[in-house]
Amino acid sequence: MRFMEVVNDFAQLSRIYLAPFTVSIPILGALTVNPHLTIGNLFALGMVGLSAHIFGFSLNDAIDYSLDKATTSRQSRPLITGRISLLSAWLFGLIQVPVALFTYYVILHGSLGGTVLLGVSVILSIAYNSFSKRGPFPRIMPELSLALSVGTLCLCGAMTQSLSLPLRSCVFILALSLILMLTNSVPNHLKDIKTDSDSGFDSFVLAAGSRIIGNDEVKTSNFLWIYSIVLQVMIVTCMLALIALTRIHLIIGILVIFFVLYSSLHLRMLLSLKSFKQIRQSLPLLSGIYSYTALSLFVSGTFYGLLAVVYWLWVLMLVLFPALLAWQIWRTPYRAIDQ
Repeated sequence: MRFMEVVNDFAQLSRIYLAPFTVSIPILGALTVNPHLTIGNLFALGMVGLSAHIFGFSLNDAIDYSLDKATTSRQSRPLITGRISLLSAWLFGLIQVPVALFTYYVILHGSLGGTVLLGVSVILSIAYNSFSKRGPFPRIMPELSLALSVGTLCLCGAMTQSLSLPLRSCVFILALSLILMLTNSVPNHLKDIKTDSDSGFDSFVLAAGSRIIGNDEVKTSNFLWIYSIVLQVMIVTCMLALIALTRIHLIIGILVIFFVLYSSLHLRMLLSLKSFKQIRQSLPLLSGIYSYTALSLFVSGTFYGLLAVVYWLWVLMLVLFPALLAWQIWRTPYRAIDQ
């Protein structure tokens, strides 16, 4: 029983529920070059992604230990409660670096250049975790570091298949980096704006001029709106370029457009909300999930077996979600507002 408790604590530390997204990053990169990966390659690429995921989140909690310890809403985290020691968290995170490098260079037979780039991805991840909410640099710099870290991880996956990448792979990697940058810098920080403000942290949305007023009112800055629109336009441009560069089925193209449109509308709604409670209740990361799934559709034809079944069930759920939400709203009785 104690063993399972320890496993659960380390799973919480590494946010294991988010792992499928990071695990898939080097896999998707490789699939943009070679649609016929072996089971062994898929597993090894997934291991590289998993190590990167565990490293990033474990490092984040270890670096922010003193800050999180003084934050009321984070007192239940295993590192803060003492269920995991600070030394254990550091070791758990740092051991992932040699695991990822060994898997990439020895098992995947990655090039020396690709291995070096994987190391660069690690350094960029460290830069983000060290300076995302404090430090002398403009807050846009850590956000850019994280986007480049993820983009480099995807590039490393592609380079296991070829050192000469097709244009579609480059556009795919750029789109992925932009999606991550937008999702992390806006929705992810908006959902924590009250905690960060109360704790004296200087997250990107706060540095961009957004404010929490009182206990619940949120004032979103004009700069954050402009920043979000610019990134969305760049993401849409990449998606259109991928449609032109790849021979996708008409239905896949329609799904891509639908997911990108829903993602944009959800982010617009999020930026329009004036209540912190409403922001937390609006599934703030949903826009990023839809954008990421839209991007993955460009290589969906390469999935097979159980992976294909799970993936298309996921896509079906995302297609049905807006319809179910609309049905729920339609069934909610109207209430007159007292004058």
